[in-house]
Amino acid sequence: MSLNNTGVDTTGATNRMGFWHANRGNTAVPSFYANAKKMTDVYLKWRKTNKNTFVASEKYLEFEYGGVTLNGKIDWIEQDANGEYEIVDFKTGAKISQNKADEDWQIHIYAKLIEKEYGKLPTKATLYFLAEDVKRTVIIDKKKAQDILDNELKPIIDEILKGNLKAKPGAVCFRCDYKEICSFKK
Repeated sequence: MSLNNTGVDTTGATNRMGFWHANRGNTAVPSFYANAKKMTDVYLKWRKTNKNTFVASEKYLEFEYGGVTLNGKIDWIEQDANGEYEIVDFKTGAKISQNKADEDWQIHIYAKLIEKEYGKLPTKATLYFLAEDVKRTVIIDKKKAQDILDNELKPIIDEILKGNLKAKPGAVCFRCDYKEICSFKK
C-alpha cells in the first residue's frame, strides 16, 4: 500500500499512471476503458431498475453427475416477486442470437446447480450482454435442462472418463482451468 500525505491509498492511482505511461500510443487502451465504462454504466442502470430480490452473486455451486463434479460460479441469482429463482449471467463479449441462448448449456447447467442448492429450478435465465445492453432471456424447462445433461453432456463425460478426450485447442484455451497440464496446448 502506498499512502500519500492525506492517508489516502494511492497505489491504484500510481499503477494506473504507470499503465497509461507504458501504453501511451496504444489506441486499444482508451477504447478498452471506454467499453468498460459503458458496461459499468449499463450494469449500474440495471441495478437501479431491477425489481427482483438479490440472493447471491459469484455463487459457487457444485453437484455430482455421471461420475464427475459439475460446478459453476453463477454471476447473479435473484428471486422475483413470486419467490421464483432467476439467473443473470453477465457477458462482456458479442451478443448471441435468441436461438443460441435457448440452447446454451451453461445456463441450463446453472439451473440444475440452483435446483440442487435451493430445491427448485429457476424459472428463467438471462444472458446480459453489457457492451450492447442486450438481454437474451431463456425460460427454463425442467425436461430440457435434464435432456441437456443426459443426452448431450453425459456422452461427453463418458468419453472423457474412458480417456477418449478429443481436445480442440484454440482461442478458448486461455480461459481453461487445465491449460497448465494439458498435453494438447499449443
